[in-house]
Amino acid sequence: MTSSADVSDGPAYAVAVRHLCEFAAKVGDLDLRFTPSPTAQQGREGHVLVAGRRGPDHEAEVKLSGSYKNLRKLQVEKGWVRVWDDETKNPWLLDPGHKSVIGY
Repeated sequence: MTSSADVSDGPAYAVAVRHLCEFAAKVGDLDLRFTPSPTAQQGREGHVLVAGRRGPDHEAEVKLSGSYKNLRKLQVEKGWVRVWDDETKNPWLLDPGHKSVIGY
């Protein structure tokens, strides 16, 4: 057994944080057709307000990376299932009870 963090058993995938959050929020009714939407001007004003609250150390974008060991082991030994999400265009591993998810 090796303690290496090598994940050479398959390709690496980049997952945008927004897509990960959208996937994680897939519970209940997300139909926003009947929710009032702000105008473009209100959106710009809101952005200026939020941006003005940020401190001098604020980083507009932060690169995230990670390494998941033993993804294949989860599939073979624990029964996790690899699925493709057409909406986010990303693969996911779901536990047998579909209560946990790993995006990769």
